[in-house]
Amino acid sequence: MCKVVKGVKENGMQVDVYDISVEQPDISEYDRIGIVSGNSAFQLKKPLMKYLSENLPEGKEVFIIYAYGVYRTGCMCEHREMIMDKESVFLGEYGCLGFDTFGPFKVFGHNLEDSDVEQELRKCAKYMIQLLET
Repeated sequence: MCKVVKGVKENGMQVDVYDISVEQPDISEYDRIGIVSGNSAFQLKKPLMKYLSENLPEGKEVFIIYAYGVYRTGCMCEHREMIMDKESVFLGEYGCLGFDTFGPFKVFGHNLEDSDVEQELRKCAKYMIQLLET
């Protein structure tokens, strides 16, 4: 997912990036918050969910970008509900297809051709840029 954020920065967008496994930032000053993560069994990583449940401020605009290996409709429903329970606006989600490191897939890291992965990363970065510009 760092490649997506890198693509956004290369297009001149100013974004602050935090790794919640390293730091627990105060995100209350931000009006728009992007959650960028891999997922495990169609859920965002547990430490990230714990952090968000404790620290996501009310009344913000929030979007989710996640990596996955197999698409499943509505896999962010629980997360969308948590965001809306905080009286925040859920702007949308983007699943970045191609990355799967579960079980035997960790040998390959993704299930698309390299050129398709790069194209998917560009589409994901474009989606994020559009959200940040509005």
